[in-house]
Amino acid sequence: MREAARKSFTFRLVLAGPSELTDELEMAVLDAGCDDALLGVVDGEPFLIFHREAPTFRDALLSAVDATERAGLELIRVEPE
Repeated sequence: MREAARKSFTFRLVLAGPSELTDELEMAVLDAGCDDALLGVVDGEPFLIFHREAPTFRDALLSAVDATERAGLELIRVEPE
């Protein structure tokens, strides 16, 4: 069986919770498998901008949401980039 071609998808997950970046938060995000995301906070609103490779946008989004939840973060909304 041939593996589906992988594409790169860019999107932002806006999160509930911490309003500032800490070393512990960064490590939790990396340990959960979000090494393809930029962690940031703007106006007290934390977010992750993903550049995730997957066969489909749905696959990319679901894997990013799963990793975000493993990091102990709560998703508020998804924003396409």
